[in-house]
Amino acid sequence: MRTLNGVLVALAVGVATLSIGCTKEGPAEKAGEAIDKAAEQTADKAKEVTNSIVGKEGVAETTGKKLDNAIEKTGDKMQEIGNAAKEKTSN
Repeated sequence: MRTLNGVLVALAVGVATLSIGCTKEGPAEKAGEAIDKAAEQTADKAKEVTNSIVGKEGVAETTGKKLDNAIEKTGDKMQEIGNAAKEKTSN
């Protein structure tokens, strides 16, 4: 019985200590909340910017199209050169 009372007292003291410790907000907790808020605001702004440019052609898209065209023209020119060389060697 004595052991049970000791355990109950220790448990009560532990719960009281934890509840007191959880009510105070320290500097680390405040910093964590500020970081969370900043991260949420950044994510919201990124979504806003992304939604505003969806469907618009950007620099990367334009550059990609130009590269595709240049590659296609180069391939066509190489084919012409290959055909001309083939004609000269077969004669």
